[in-house]
Amino acid sequence: MEKIKKIWENKKVRQSYAVFVFLYWFLDFHKYGSWVTGDATYWKPSSYIIIPLMLLPFIYPAIKLFFQLFNFLSVLFFFCYVYFFAMVQDSNFWNPQWSDVTMFWGLCKAEPIVLLRAIFLAFIVAYINNKIIPRVGGKDMKVLLAPNLQIAQTVTNPAATVEAEYGSNVVHGEKYTLAHHAVEGICPCLYANNMFPEMQTGDIILISHIDMDTLGGVLALQMRKPDVCEGFWDLVAYADVSGPHKVEERFAQEKEKEAFLCLFACWQWLDHYRERYIELTDVTGFINKFFLFLTSLPENKKALKAGLKWLEAKNAEIEKNLIEEIEENGKFIRIFVSTSGIFCNANYYSPNKKKSADFIVTLNEKTGAITLSVPDKSYNCAEIMKKLFGQEAGGHPGIAGTPRGVKYTKMDLFKVVNYILQEV
Repeated sequence: MEKIKKIWENKKVRQSYAVFVFLYWFLDFHKYGSWVTGDATYWKPSSYIIIPLMLLPFIYPAIKLFFQLFNFLSVLFFFCYVYFFAMVQDSNFWNPQWSDVTMFWGLCKAEPIVLLRAIFLAFIVAYINNKIIPRVGGKDMKVLLAPNLQIAQTVTNPAATVEAEYGSNVVHGEKYTLAHHAVEGICPCLYANNMFPEMQTGDIILISHIDMDTLGGVLALQMRKPDVCEGFWDLVAYADVSGPHKVEERFAQEKEKEAFLCLFACWQWLDHYRERYIELTDVTGFINKFFLFLTSLPENKKALKAGLKWLEAKNAEIEKNLIEEIEENGKFIRIFVSTSGIFCNANYYSPNKKKSADFIVTLNEKTGAITLSVPDKSYNCAEIMKKLFGQEAGGHPGIAGTPRGVKYTKMDLFKVVNYILQEV
């Protein structure tokens, strides 16, 4: 069974099989005679067993495609289209032949060209339904991003909020509030699709930033969060709470796990497409674009390879942003200035000192944000940042940042460094 699975995982094998099935059906090998020679008649008795068996491998991809499109309308259109044309054929649903009295056999007996037209038109319907008509999990919802508390408070009555946390301040949704930084709760990405029955067409979802945890929560509210692969969302939650460096440490020990590769692919995609937001922004289109990418995993091997390559290149790039390493008062601090905006707070190991740092302090010159992190939560980063920058600063004990939407300088960066050396 394992050998068969490995053979089937080969893309060329699947493509060749699909071509074979199509030709077998298209050239009427399952019938007495053929439409090519103009003498096609009834199915051969054995075909009623062979054809369904041949189609079995396509059932799972077809179901998965349906949930990826999340488009009931296009599927309904397909069956109605085939049903209509099957009725006007000689072998139609009203034919007294026993093999023609059910919709299943009527579908199988439809001419190949009818099925091809139906599939083509169904995909057009799917495209219109998903792209031209804003469609989110069967319900139209708008996702707004407010980068700071003042802007967030201008949004009137959001139905739900996801990580709309600004330091110790939380903006609540009228129906649901998904938060876990400033208040107790689970990571938004861990919620299931069926947990938000009150969400309706026209509802507004408010977020403060875009990361994998936030995206998972938004997709769950929209009732279209895909499983991706085993353990994926658990890994996203682990990364959000413990920091990306912990994920990379685990990856070094568990390289065979597919969830890691999928997460790295998502990080690479976000690194490429995510923008910096300084005002209230409608990010519904961005969410839809990400959803389509996410549902291509883990089959999208090109994206998985790109994610791993990005991770390796990222680690090399991060070290170029290191400006200083300080060892003083029993504390070892690595200090970064990220000129490109790359996340540096996961590179605790110092190639120069041959050991891991107790703290990382980074100034992101692209956003003006300062991030403080520790590898093992031996210090409370959120408390430190709040003492230095006020209650709008915050995060987790293991990693925390300055207030969202405010730009800071190198002077502020070393303010954090000096405070750690002298006061912590």
